[in-house]
Amino acid sequence: MSHLHLDESLKTLSDEELKQRIKTLERHVMVGEQDFYEKRAQYKKHPNETNLTFLLNTAETAIDRYARLREHYLEYISRLEKALKESKS
Repeated sequence: MSHLHLDESLKTLSDEELKQRIKTLERHVMVGEQDFYEKRAQYKKHPNETNLTFLLNTAETAIDRYARLREHYLEYISRLEKALKESKS
């Protein structure tokens, strides 16, 4: 899944929905980090193909979660910048 552009569906969310999604994604990122470190420790103890596969899959999931969180933050920042610009007008 490519996250190189801002997800257009984020623009339809209310500010409150966007904030809630950000909080949820932050929790998902924390869990993903934990999973990654556990899988890495497991691989270091027992370096085999199965543990390497688990580690790589976990890393891919963590990166995907970071990318989604980044998209949401970019949308939120865009809204804040727009509101600031409008308040100065």
